[in-house]
Amino acid sequence: MQIPILVLVTLGASVSLFDGLWTPSNQNTLSRADGIILLLFFSIFIYYLYTILTKKANTHFIEKPKYKVFISIVLIALGLGGIIFGSDLVVNNIAAIAEQIGISQKIISVTIIAIGTSLPELVTTVVAAKKGENNMAIGNIVGSNIFNICIVLGLPVVIMGDAATSAYNFIDGIFLIVSVLLLWIFTATDKKLNRYEAIIFIVIYGLYGGYIFLQ
Repeated sequence: MQIPILVLVTLGASVSLFDGLWTPSNQNTLSRADGIILLLFFSIFIYYLYTILTKKANTHFIEKPKYKVFISIVLIALGLGGIIFGSDLVVNNIAAIAEQIGISQKIISVTIIAIGTSLPELVTTVVAAKKGENNMAIGNIVGSNIFNICIVLGLPVVIMGDAATSAYNFIDGIFLIVSVLLLWIFTATDKKLNRYEAIIFIVIYGLYGGYIFLQ
């Protein structure tokens, strides 16, 4: 059920963002209303997860938390502070480097920043796959993408207002949608990915990277 939700969220975000196709302007705009819709999608996803956890809590033993509530809150606050500080450093310095060496921010964002921010998911997925935890490996990616689209993309737009760009076009959306649909198709039967299916995803990313550099 999580992957169909990811497909729905991806399609919704793509339709909302790539509105330059049917408007006179060449810019694609994500409005505050679009951001609110994405947040509503995330609320539905959270409610779905809550219902699953509630059912499992009634049938499974719940492990005692490692930390008390106050310590957990402090650690979360410190972690969020570090993420905010680190993100600010990354964005400012990457933008400066891109400007100095004459590379577009789009190329930097879909390569260095995308890979750098995805390393935690990559490590987690590799460890889960080695331990045979296929549900955790795939669920980690699905949940991360839903969060990124709904919260990372939607929340700043709701707070800061409309975001317009001409750097991203219909082809970018096609690569995104095709990747998500393939994930759904590949995992629809046996709920896991094999090596050949994984190679297809790597090839798709390679093709997209080549397309970005050739623009």
